[in-house]
Amino acid sequence: MFDPDSCNQVWSADYKGKFKMRNGRYCYPLTICDSFSRFILAIKGLHNPNFEEKKPVFIDVFKDYGLPLQLHTDNGSPFASIRSLGRITGFAVWLMELGIQPVYSDPASPQQNGRHERMHRELKASSCNHPGKNLQAQQRKMNEFMREYNEVRPHEALGMEVPKTVHESSNRSYPKEILRWEYPAEFLVKHVCGNGNVRSGKNRWIPISTALSNRNIGLEELGEGIFRIWFRDFILGYLDESDLRVYDIHEF
Repeated sequence: MFDPDSCNQVWSADYKGKFKMRNGRYCYPLTICDSFSRFILAIKGLHNPNFEEKKPVFIDVFKDYGLPLQLHTDNGSPFASIRSLGRITGFAVWLMELGIQPVYSDPASPQQNGRHERMHRELKASSCNHPGKNLQAQQRKMNEFMREYNEVRPHEALGMEVPKTVHESSNRSYPKEILRWEYPAEFLVKHVCGNGNVRSGKNRWIPISTALSNRNIGLEELGEGIFRIWFRDFILGYLDESDLRVYDIHEF
């Protein structure tokens, strides 16, 4: 899952922690990389690590470089929620609507994204230990690091090539709108209410995830009252109809 053999199979994303700039405000550097070529797609300093601030960064990257098959992150907010089915958040739902599978490191396992962590250590030493006076000045420092990392410094894992010469853009373009999704005819289609539940019968409810509020899921019957839970073409978990118990895909 985390060791691709070509560009755009897996991208990785994370925040390089937070640090105070010289004006006293915090900077949260959002980093996005292609895991195969090591090419840094973006380093963007943000004032807040929330969905609203990071979504435009991802949109710009998707428009410039296309879409990956998977996006690998850790389990921290706002990428993931360990209390949600499939660990999904609103950000993960948006990715799935674009046809990108969110994948997550195991809890407390940063080594599963080791190449991204190594890049972060270099970014910290180069651009974050001596921060700029404000976000604009800090962004210039990080832009220079990204240029050197992508275009100047050879990487042993790439046969001493630089990431820019190895990287290729994806042939999957960022769509102008989210396409309507139709589940197979044999699926039982359920609407997720605003509270994150779906109705089963008159007074029984199945907890799914508030991240999927006002969207439809598909239930695929596997036999003996067990259903596989789908959102679009991604599996989130399983449902045992006998007691309406939902199992996360990571624990079933």
